[in-house]
Amino acid sequence: MTFSWESLFDLVLAAIPIIESRKDKDHERATAALAALGDAYFATSKYYDSPITDTNRKREAQLDLAQKWDNAANLVRPFDTNLWSRFNLKSRFWYEGEAWTEEQIKSANIGLDAVRKDGRLLLISKQHAANK
Repeated sequence: MTFSWESLFDLVLAAIPIIESRKDKDHERATAALAALGDAYFATSKYYDSPITDTNRKREAQLDLAQKWDNAANLVRPFDTNLWSRFNLKSRFWYEGEAWTEEQIKSANIGLDAVRKDGRLLLISKQHAANK
């Protein structure tokens, strides 16, 4: 089977919209993951800045944070499974009611600023790659 240059060119032209669509989708997914990360980060910061004394409200806030970190984990999964795992561990930390020791937190590498920095570095680079 032989192809002419014209038919090869037509195939390339047909592939361009598919490639562009993929880039747009990657950009949208990275943007959604960044938004979820920001939501989880700022909700967590607010939790730490405004201690809750009521046990029921505190537990409700912890479960909300667990859900936010789980959402961020699910959105980052297509980009990086290591970061997905760390976000999942962060979700688990909140689900378990902050019961982890400082050593466990350090070992899991789920410090708030560390996961935000690593997540932003990855996701912003994915946004830029999709724009090229």
